[in-house]
Amino acid sequence: MLTEPTTTLTVEAIAKRAGLGAGTVVRAFGGKDALLDAAVSDLLRPVVDRAKELMARHATLAG
Repeated sequence: MLTEPTTTLTVEAIAKRAGLGAGTVVRAFGGKDALLDAAVSDLLRPVVDRAKELMARHATLAG
């Protein structure tokens, strides 16, 4: 869904795709922006964690 144009990305569409009601999504996340923030954060977390790991390793080797 994240690859679809945001004009068609509604809370209702997200909820339907997840098999939920729109109210459930709103109660859980507070709205579409918060839901998308959470989704992107979850997707990027491994990348950020790996970058931090590599930076710490580099600092140890350089110092």
